[in-house]
Amino acid sequence: MYVNMKKVQRSMIILCLVAIAFLYKAIDSQNLAMGMIVFLLILLILSRWYIIKTLEKDDGKPVSTKSDFIYRYFEDDLFLFAEMKEVYRLGNCDVLYEENDGILLYDHTSKNYYSSAKTLAGAKDIAHKLPQDYGMLIAHDEFLLQLDKNEFSYQGLLKFYNHVYDKRTKYIIPENDFTFKMLDEQYLEIIKKHYSIEELCDDEYLLGRIKDGMMGAFIDEKIVGFIGIHDNGAVGLLEVFPEYQGKHIATYLQCNYVNYLIDKKYEGTIYTQTKENNEISIRIQKKLNFRKAEKLALWFFEK
Repeated sequence: MYVNMKKVQRSMIILCLVAIAFLYKAIDSQNLAMGMIVFLLILLILSRWYIIKTLEKDDGKPVSTKSDFIYRYFEDDLFLFAEMKEVYRLGNCDVLYEENDGILLYDHTSKNYYSSAKTLAGAKDIAHKLPQDYGMLIAHDEFLLQLDKNEFSYQGLLKFYNHVYDKRTKYIIPENDFTFKMLDEQYLEIIKKHYSIEELCDDEYLLGRIKDGMMGAFIDEKIVGFIGIHDNGAVGLLEVFPEYQGKHIATYLQCNYVNYLIDKKYEGTIYTQTKENNEISIRIQKKLNFRKAEKLALWFFEK
């Protein structure tokens, strides 16, 4: 069970105000029955608050209780919706559209929109909910491509497969000549130089990824590649410098990073994403027992 703490806090405040109003009226009228109702209401508020507090995470970050409908929607294709489900699980998002023919979320962390439509009509409704300056939309269907520019427009498009590691078994890594360690801000310029997705290659974003945990591979104290986790929960940012490719460094990096997540008791879905035609990365995911979604996720860039 998950709880959306912001909504709970608002409901607690409203209930407290109601209880105070009733209490004042009961005291003023010396109404015993009303006093008992207020007493029971206060007990309800306190017990509900206690239950909520016990459901918070050990690190103090609450996660979200969500609508059964949306979780059932995700169950139609857990691999395709791995990213969308993770954003929803983390709880820092708004549900802008929730119907049988589609869903639209806005994630306050990444400032991205996430959608899925089952019909062309659903895609039109979702497009109408988007602001003109939506920034980036990750869609899990191709209906938006069928809309004309007056209904939905974009400047850039990338296509990715989701791959899910649906286990919590650590990899056994053979002996190798590399060392692996977590990176700090001094590696920012190196990461910017070698990271291949230009749309995500800015200081603020990459510093956030370093803060959330990026790992580097080293040979003789020299960094030769890196990996991290995106703000949507996807394991990624995986790069091996050209002169060191072909030495299985990418595989070692991903295995070590998954082991790191398991060791820290990471509670989210462990998944990664590969570009549509990146056959090397797709083969790596298959080799590492990540299960690939059959359908592509579409990343639309407004600018």
